[in-house]
Order: sequence, then C-alpha cells, then structure tokens
Amino acid sequence: ADIAEVNYEHGAAIHLYQNGKTLLPPEALLIRLHIERQLGNLHFLRREYRDAKTCYEAMLEFAVCAGDEVKRAIALNRLGRTHVATGDLDLGRKLLLKSIEVFREQSDMRGIASCLDDLGRLQIRMGDNKDLNEAQAHFEKALQIREQLADKRSVALSHYLIGDVLYQMGHLRQAHERFMQSLDLRRDVEDRQGIAESLVGIGLVLAEFGR
Repeated sequence: ADIAEVNYEHGAAIHLYQNGKTLLPPEALLIRLHIERQLGNLHFLRREYRDAKTCYEAMLEFAVCAGDEVKRAIALNRLGRTHVATGDLDLGRKLLLKSIEVFREQSDMRGIASCLDDLGRLQIRMGDNKDLNEAQAHFEKALQIREQLADKRSVALSHYLIGDVLYQMGHLRQAHERFMQSLDLRRDVEDRQGIAESLVGIGLVLAEFGR
C-alpha cells in the first residue's frame, strides 16, 4: 500500500490499506493509527472529505488509546484541515488551535510550523486585508521556525506561501522576491513539484507586471 501511494496509485493504495486493516489484531494500535492516517490523507487528496474525516477521527481515537500526544496533535490538525476544506471554518480553526497547543506542549517545532501554515491558509480563505495580514504573520512565524531547523524544503514552502499572500495583497515586487527565493531552494533540494509551483507564482507576477 505504501508503494502504491508513493507511485500516486491512490485508488489501489486505499484498497490495500482497507484490506490490511481487516488482518490486524485489535491491539495493533500504532499500525492501525498509521493506516488511518494514510487513508485519511489519500481520501483528502481525492477530495473525499467525509471519508477523510472518518479516518482522521479513528486516528485520533487510536492516538489517545496509545498515549501518543504528537500523533493526537497530527490527527487534530488533519481534522482541522478537513473541516476548513468543507467550509466549516469555525470548527476548523478550533481544531487547528487545539492541534498547535498540543504540538507546543510536546515542543514539536515542525508540527507548530505546519499548523501555522494551516492557520495562514484559513485566514486567506476569510478574504479581507486584515485576514491577509494575519495570514502573512502566521507564515512568517513558520518561516522563522523552519530556518532554525535548517530544513530547506520547508523554508522554500514558507517563502512560497508568503509570496502567495503578498501577491494577493498586490505587493508584486515583494511577492516576486519570495517566489524566487522559494524557487532557488526548491532547485537545491530537487523538489520538482515545488519548482513547478514556484514557477507558476513567478509567472502570475510577471503577467501582472506586463499589464
């Protein structure tokens, strides 16, 4: 199932994970937790949000039973994302805030940065300039954490997200700088999908310059 997922065979991966669940003993909590997380992620990618929510809720239950606070935070985060994706922004925000609280209790800096990204994306969905400013603030905080961790791939993501919100605010030159920073870092780590994303951002800015 993991191989099928890596190869983007999402339907096959879901089928294999579901079959695998039936073979596990009840006490195999950590394996069940992993499967529910992977299934939730696959359903989320396919925009099957009801199924994703069910999987993440099961993941949360297994994390609580296993006493794994980091996995509990991840499950809360994924549930928050799912509710935001379906338009339930208030519940999504509550879950994301609870998730970042647990990550902070566990001193999980990567988890904190990821939650800050999600809170920033939520603010963008809210739509007005105040929300965009708050989104940028979340992304900047996540960038500071990632620079301390020296994680180039994640630093590149932060620059991209900041560039995107600056673009939406009409700050084209600053957005272009951020997109270029993200592109350079993504080329360094050979992140092909990220490179494509950064190039699209640069193209949007250049198109605005050309008007």
